[in-house]
Amino acid sequence: MTVERTYGSRFLDAWKRYSTTLGSFDYAVIQRMKAAEREEFLALLRERSRSLPYATIQLIRECDPEEAARVMHAQAMQASGSADISLWILLALT
Repeated sequence: MTVERTYGSRFLDAWKRYSTTLGSFDYAVIQRMKAAEREEFLALLRERSRSLPYATIQLIRECDPEEAARVMHAQAMQASGSADISLWILLALT
């Protein structure tokens, strides 16, 4: 039996490959993110930032979670030059 993983759990697993922190999110929010499908995941991010960039919204809606994590991390690294950046800062920079 194959268990389907959620968009959020796949995104967070991919994110861990690039960064070791989710600094601005508490445990409860991270657990909600893990359980979230694509639109729920996006809604959780919107709760954290009323000004979530349109490019980030489209990336999440159109790409698989692994690709979204890779692109978002690459954009953040390009903008900040930091090797370990929180998801919150990442989303503000995209």
